[in-house]
Amino acid sequence: MGQQRYTDEFRREAVRQVVEKGHAVKDVAERLGVIQRLRHELKRVTEERNILKKAAAYFAKASG
Repeated sequence: MGQQRYTDEFRREAVRQVVEKGHAVKDVAERLGVIQRLRHELKRVTEERNILKKAAAYFAKASG
């Protein structure tokens, strides 16, 4: 479960597009693929959480 790190150059360019060029943060994030990555990660984490909830319920039922 490694967290993706963005280079300083990537970050500077993203900030430059917002500050100097006046683009909306959301537009820059979408253009750079940040939002898509976050949505994918959220889906994965949600699935993991659901599996853990089911496993916890199963073991609580089995031990009770």
